[in-house]
Amino acid sequence: MNILKTSLLYSFSALGLSAVAFSYYVFLPKYYVDTLGVSAFWFGIIVILTRIADAIFDPLIGRLVDRFPDFQRKLIVLVALPLGVSFIALTNPPQLISPLLWFLLFSIFFYISWSCFSVPYQTLGLSLDSDTNQRTKILGTREGFLLLGTVIASLFPVLFQKINLKPSDDFSYLFWAGLVYAIILLTGALICYYLLPDSKFVISNKERVKSQSLKSLWQYSGFKNLLITYALTSFGSTLSGAMILFYIDHVLASKLGNQFIFLYFLGVLIFMPFWIYWTKKVGKLKAWLQSLSLSTGSFLAVLFLGSGDEYYYLLIIILSSFGLGGAIIVPASLQADVAEKCSKESQQNLAAQMIGYWSLAKKLSAAIAAGCAFPILELIGYQAGIVQSSIVNNGLIILYAGIPATCYLVAIYFAYGFKNE
Repeated sequence: MNILKTSLLYSFSALGLSAVAFSYYVFLPKYYVDTLGVSAFWFGIIVILTRIADAIFDPLIGRLVDRFPDFQRKLIVLVALPLGVSFIALTNPPQLISPLLWFLLFSIFFYISWSCFSVPYQTLGLSLDSDTNQRTKILGTREGFLLLGTVIASLFPVLFQKINLKPSDDFSYLFWAGLVYAIILLTGALICYYLLPDSKFVISNKERVKSQSLKSLWQYSGFKNLLITYALTSFGSTLSGAMILFYIDHVLASKLGNQFIFLYFLGVLIFMPFWIYWTKKVGKLKAWLQSLSLSTGSFLAVLFLGSGDEYYYLLIIILSSFGLGGAIIVPASLQADVAEKCSKESQQNLAAQMIGYWSLAKKLSAAIAAGCAFPILELIGYQAGIVQSSIVNNGLIILYAGIPATCYLVAIYFAYGFKNE
């Protein structure tokens, strides 16, 4: 099977994964807090608790996948439909049950299904080709489809509102979006199971597959630096993503939130081929540092915006989307290089366990970011449906841009020290 066909078949599942995740992290919070009227404080507490539980679950799934590599693709198929159904349930809480309780219960189902799908799916992508440049193409295509799924998710409410003449704060489209995403997830899972080629590097001796603690994997500097950088950038980007609609509504005083989100991810998708080319030309580490620097500069520029600065914000959106392309593609390719090298040196299947711990770092930091953001928002005086005070608006600026910029600055330091030894 040629590399283009492999890349496209493998990456199809990423459409559903990113669309459902983006809708969960960006649209559901505003739906529950502003439309359903739940407490931002308690919503944040539930977010942080469920995300921490989800993060701890990932390394366990990684160990299972490394121990039984033949079960990898079957697991993806088994959980595809439950993942889609759990999201659909979250979009339509019944009136007889507290929305917070409903969110808690089905978030647990959502996260368990997500981990059981994403860990083996990411591990599968690392092993589809043994050549590092070919892996960059495969994983770059996957990241492109992840972004395309995000673009679809951000475009869905815009199109739905146009067709149905709904206001921008109507979230009824989420149910229908969930149905589409569930079909995509199940189709992608079946493609992974039936149509993709065999993995190129798997240590077949199960007696050599041992559970690795975080401490034992910490000896690999490439693994360590990626994990720290993931944690920092995940914290910053999650905090920014959770606050973006609040920031646009209240600080910019704009009703173009969905349009800005769509343009942002469309820009990332457009610029992504450049980063695949540029990574090959200047090297992965240099390209990674440049992309992180662009993202940091974008966050810093946001600090100077205020009410009515929509055109300036659009320029920042373009710059930020350009930087994000490299920040997505390069680490995904570095993951594969580190996992293959460490697996061959140790003669053990370590890829899924490394994916699990990298995912643990990203999810824990994301849990803390998202979980703290909403209680802080309520504590500084945020109230839905009113004009916010200057204290609230300044808090939104710090949460949306100030703290993420700091996280990215520190991430650049650790990315600069990356070595795959």
